[in-house]
Amino acid sequence: MMTNNTTKTRNTFLSYFVPFLWGFVVMDAGLGQNTTSDEIKVGVVIDLKTNFSKICLTSINMSLSDFYQTHPHYRTRLALHVRDSMEDIVEASAAAYNLINNEKVRAIIGPRSSMQAEFMIKLATKSQVPTITFSATSPLLRTINNPYFVRATIRAGPRIFKARSPKKKSGRK
Repeated sequence: MMTNNTTKTRNTFLSYFVPFLWGFVVMDAGLGQNTTSDEIKVGVVIDLKTNFSKICLTSINMSLSDFYQTHPHYRTRLALHVRDSMEDIVEASAAAYNLINNEKVRAIIGPRSSMQAEFMIKLATKSQVPTITFSATSPLLRTINNPYFVRATIRAGPRIFKARSPKKKSGRK
């Protein structure tokens, strides 16, 4: 029962994630960035071998497809450039570096783990490329001192509270 609720919450979240990302990137484009192309390059750094990442990538692609099908008059398109972080901190940072310097992406989605995110945040801040994570949940990752890091995760607290089994009332105080 909890699995269906969590899956529904994740699917709902991801259906709103792409329009959020699109607005974020377009807002950046409106702030003086070069917009001669109708394509905005967005990097995706995830662990391609995990089922979670496969589901996320499929959901992002489906959300993009649904968004553009609903808004056919939009000429600007997000072009995803996917890189495998190979479940490794160094590989994730190398993938982000490659996307920023070689592909000239305007934003990066990912990574999955908080450890990978920590290094990518430093790289993103130095190169001024926003990094948006939807799965790195460590409270040590702070957005306050990192203006190019956006955590787009659902708070875990309420889900944890609901997952606990109810305790029987006892006469003790």
